[in-house]
Amino acid sequence: MMLQTIFVPLLLGLATQSLPADPRNGTVFDEEFLSLIQEAIDANNVTGMSVGVLLSDGGVELGVWGNRTESGEKIAPDTIFGVGSLSKAFLSTSLGILMQDFATGKNATALPHDVTEFNWDTKLRDILPGEWMTEDEFSTSKANLVDLLSHVTGLPRHDGSYSPDDSPRDLVLRMRELRASYEFRQLFEYNNQMYIVGSCVVSKLSGMPYRDFVESRIMLPLNMTSPTMHPDRASENDKFSQTWTPTRRRIPFFVTEHTADLIVGAGGVISTAEDMLLWAKLIMSGGLDTRTNV
Repeated sequence: MMLQTIFVPLLLGLATQSLPADPRNGTVFDEEFLSLIQEAIDANNVTGMSVGVLLSDGGVELGVWGNRTESGEKIAPDTIFGVGSLSKAFLSTSLGILMQDFATGKNATALPHDVTEFNWDTKLRDILPGEWMTEDEFSTSKANLVDLLSHVTGLPRHDGSYSPDDSPRDLVLRMRELRASYEFRQLFEYNNQMYIVGSCVVSKLSGMPYRDFVESRIMLPLNMTSPTMHPDRASENDKFSQTWTPTRRRIPFFVTEHTADLIVGAGGVISTAEDMLLWAKLIMSGGLDTRTNV
């Protein structure tokens, strides 16, 4: 049975737990794989880990290690984690779904005046008229969605330039005040803000909040029952694990309900490893839901 992909959300902290799986049980969690996982736990001082394995025949296997709470409650298959920047793939997929909606006449809103189609080459200034602008005239006029998602706008992170009270649109309007560190398309420069801009595009062209779009168009169709982009809902779930300090104290999830609309495009998805395997299966199948062939 071929191993196809592995999804491993990590919670950083101190790890003293031994591996629970039996390497003789006939699963992919054999002695070699378990040793690899233990090395990752030791090298990163991990307090808790959930490992999901997607098999070539469509099956899945799960393994869990360590603690979820300071009082010693264990990680379980239904433990939910903040998945960080893995959330960015939900943004790019949302844009792709919207492109298909416009191509097939299923769009809920109209494109801005003089924009005839919505695709990866569509210019940001055309779909965010009067809003998208950088300090550089060339990037203002030429930047498209591929540039946005590929981190080649020339702008560095500028993470200190926005506040918890900002909306995605506030961030778009402030982009013109930020200085670039490279020329447009010169080098890769990681930038969370561009994914926040992307969430603004999704909201504008779908006619609904970005979080609602992801949940209704991606999570629900895939039967992903645990994921949420609402920190308050996750906090109400006693299965929510968070990050840890080296002294084994839990660190609250960095996204609050107040800041979620701003940051979710870049890093706000919360999920179990099992449900993330449904997401991984969609990606590995080229965007085809193998249950429905759609």
